[in-house]
Amino acid sequence: MSSKKTKADADNFGSATARLEEIVHCMESTQTSLEDMISLVEEGTKLTRHCRRILDEAELRIQKLEAPQPEPKKKSRKAAASDNALDDNHDFNLL
Repeated sequence: MSSKKTKADADNFGSATARLEEIVHCMESTQTSLEDMISLVEEGTKLTRHCRRILDEAELRIQKLEAPQPEPKKKSRKAAASDNALDDNHDFNLL
């Protein structure tokens, strides 16, 4: 995932949660009509789902980072000996 998408998700998440706070504040107001309340609930539900998707994606990314990494394959004794021989030859060429 690119850092641009990550930044966009963070900005998007921040603005969505800010809007959710505004919605809660409006709904707590006694002057909000029933029709407006229904519209606010609809908008809040969409924003909540949107935020949940962003959080789920972030959680998956974190799980991938925390997953155990496979260990590199160990060389056979013969391959290791061959590598050592090459290293030894290289050392002589430097002298």
